[in-house]
Amino acid sequence: MDFLLIAITLASSLVFKFFLYNQFFSTKRNNGQRIKRVPEAAGAWPIFGHLHLLTGTESDQLPHKVLARMAEKYGPIFGLKLGVYKVVVVSDPKVAKECFTTNDLALANRPKSLASEIIGYNHAMFGVAPYGPYWREIRKIATIEFLSSRRIEMLKHIREFEVKSAIKETYNYWLKNKSSSSLNGAVKMEMKEWLGNVIMNTMVKMLFGKECSEGEGINKAHKAIRRFFELLGATVVADFLPYLRWLDIGGHEKAMKEVAKEIDSVVEEWLGEHKRRRDSKGIKSGEEEDFMDVMLSICENRDFPGFDADTSIKATCMVRSLILQICSVLSCTPTV
Repeated sequence: MDFLLIAITLASSLVFKFFLYNQFFSTKRNNGQRIKRVPEAAGAWPIFGHLHLLTGTESDQLPHKVLARMAEKYGPIFGLKLGVYKVVVVSDPKVAKECFTTNDLALANRPKSLASEIIGYNHAMFGVAPYGPYWREIRKIATIEFLSSRRIEMLKHIREFEVKSAIKETYNYWLKNKSSSSLNGAVKMEMKEWLGNVIMNTMVKMLFGKECSEGEGINKAHKAIRRFFELLGATVVADFLPYLRWLDIGGHEKAMKEVAKEIDSVVEEWLGEHKRRRDSKGIKSGEEEDFMDVMLSICENRDFPGFDADTSIKATCMVRSLILQICSVLSCTPTV
C-alpha cells in the first residue's frame, strides 16, 4: 500500500509539473509581446510525449516517414515532446538554412546522451560533444588533418588496395563454388557482409594502420567496433526519461560499459604501439602513416580543454571511424 501511495504521489507531481510548465513557461514574452510558438503535434502521452509515435517496427512507421507525414499535416516547422525534452522538427530548406547559417551558433549545441558519456569518453568525441572550446579545437584538427584534399590523396592507396583485395576475394569465392552452383555458374553472396568488411578493413587501416589479417586480436577489435556503432545509434529510454536511468531498460547501459571497456583496451594498446614506433623511428610531421600518427604529432605534450591528450586522441580516432563508416555506406549502393 505504501508503494502504491508513493507511485500515485509521484505521478500526480509529474502531471502537475507539466501543467505548470505549459501554463506559465512554455511561451516567452519579449517587451510585453507574446511570442508565437510553433504548432505542436497531437497525440502526446503524459510524461512520454510523442515517443510512442517513433518506435514502430513496420516500414511505414520508420521515424523519417512518421515525421514526413507530420510535416504534411502541421507544416514545415512543428514541435514534439520526446520524454522530458521539447524538440522542433524542420522540413523546409529555407528554414533549415536559417537554422544552420543565421542562427547556427544558437543551435550549435548537442544534447548529452548515455552513449556519448559512456562510450564517447565522457563527451570527448567531437561529433557528440557539447559545443565549446574543446569541440571547436578538435573539429578544426579533424577537418584540416583528415578531410583535407591532401590527406585524402595520401590515403588513396589504402582504399584502392582494400577494394582490389575484396574483389579478388570475391573472384576466388566464385571459382571455388561455381561448379556446385545450381544457378548456371552464378554464386550467391551476402553483399551486406561484403561491404561491411571492406569498410571496416579500410577504416581500421586508415585510422590505426592495422591489417585485417593480423590475427585474432584484430577480429576481436572489429567486433567491438561494430558493436560500438550499434550502441552509439541505439534508442535509449534514459536519454528521454533520465529519472529512469537506474532501471537500465533494454540493458543498453550495461552493454555500453562492456563495449567501452573493450574498445578502450584495444585502442589504448594501439596507441601504445604508435608511441613506441614513433620513439624508435623518430617519425616527423608529414611522415605519418595513419591518422593516429597525425593526432600524436599534433597532440604531443599538449592537453585540450577538459581532456588529456591520450583521451582526445582515442576519442577523435573513434569518431573518425564513425564518420568513415557513414560516408562509405552513403557512397556505396550495391546492385548485386
